[in-house]
Amino acid sequence: MQMEEWLERIYLMSWKKFAEFIVDVDFKKRISYQSHEYIKKLIIDTIFCSIAGSKGPYAETIIKTFTKISNSEQSSIICSHQKTSIHYAALVNSFLARNYTFDDVYEPGIIHSGAAVIMSSFALGEWLQASIDESLAAIISGYEVALRVADAINPSHYDKGFHPTGTCNAIGVAALASKLFCLDEEKIITALRLAADMACGFRQYQVDGNIANSAFHAAKAAENGIVAAMLAKEGFSDPGDTISGKFGLFNSMADGCKEKKLFEGLGTTFRFLETSLKPYPSCRYMHGAVDAAAKCKNKSNLITKDIKKINVYTYRMAFEEGNRPHPKTVLDGQFSIHYNIATHFLKNTIGIEDFTQEGIQKKETLELCRKINVYEDRELTKKYPEQWPYRVEIITESGQVFNHEVLFLPGSPANPLSTEEFEKKCLLLAKPVIGDEKGKELFNRLQNIEAFLTVDNLFNYLKVLTAVGGN
Repeated sequence: MQMEEWLERIYLMSWKKFAEFIVDVDFKKRISYQSHEYIKKLIIDTIFCSIAGSKGPYAETIIKTFTKISNSEQSSIICSHQKTSIHYAALVNSFLARNYTFDDVYEPGIIHSGAAVIMSSFALGEWLQASIDESLAAIISGYEVALRVADAINPSHYDKGFHPTGTCNAIGVAALASKLFCLDEEKIITALRLAADMACGFRQYQVDGNIANSAFHAAKAAENGIVAAMLAKEGFSDPGDTISGKFGLFNSMADGCKEKKLFEGLGTTFRFLETSLKPYPSCRYMHGAVDAAAKCKNKSNLITKDIKKINVYTYRMAFEEGNRPHPKTVLDGQFSIHYNIATHFLKNTIGIEDFTQEGIQKKETLELCRKINVYEDRELTKKYPEQWPYRVEIITESGQVFNHEVLFLPGSPANPLSTEEFEKKCLLLAKPVIGDEKGKELFNRLQNIEAFLTVDNLFNYLKVLTAVGGN
């Protein structure tokens, strides 16, 4: 047997492991209480992000476009009385959830999965009249496949210019859709491969695009994954090994894969438990720098006039993306270490209102940006992506020096948001759209999401609670 044929058989057996896992996932029998509670937290975070996103940039355009081109009324659009086809509802709601880049993130895979995975499960689950437990099992399937694939091919996949939120999530969504469709193992493998064949999303938006382009990556992943599973369900042709084959995703869009990352602990060690909840609506690469600078400030009760300069040392990827000392656009602000540190230093928080064209032009913020320097530290680069480390040094006008190092980002499982911080984030997201009272009601009801029994019941409740003006 030739080497290529042998490798093909090994990988076919490997994808069979994923298929077996997807078939076997049971929310109540196989998942611990800790996992129950954390997956619900990720769902709550995603729903509140989508509520805020429904009034965010390009939301109206996305909703109008993908209701206009489909006459189907299969699944609901959040914060709206409207319905559209399953795959377009998943696309729209995923876009809304990611619209302010406030959604969850899995650092080892450099991927935002909640928007695509959770909203796809709900769009399909509503149409299928799935139970909440069935939808939660599908969500776990989607997270595990997407996160493991992303972890196995990064950072080379990201370095080559691909955005895992668009590429790897498509495979994850195909996994969850296969679960909800109750596909057999052979068809699950076909669905995963079809999704890989549709994987898309480039990081060019980080240079001259808009965060809406990043949100659209999650949206297309949602659509592509559902379509892949639908095709597999109906017996469409398997495209071959588009994941690990000679010209598949692993070899064409990355420098191969780390197979151990794919399958080690599958079914017993859940990667979604390592997913972080973001404390700020900006690129995740900014958050460690903000946290380290805030810790320095809090040690010394510094105020702006005390600052002579702030030096930030970090790993290569954060330096390349975040070294934007003179932000001129909203995207610059979202990807500028300088702007994020300065904003938090002046306000003790960072909100979606800080990422507007008006917001990034505030004189006091830009003046503080000019005192901030960002450098790559090769020793910190060696720790990435297992850690996303930062060291901040604040030098005062009087010559005092304050230092702080952050290895685990705020909101990560090793440095989690407190219950109060998480609730505050959700309520701040809801307030401009549905107000404080409804926001608190929703937050409390979602703590026991199983009480809704079906996805359809959940979305009927959301429709009544959140629909504003009948978009």
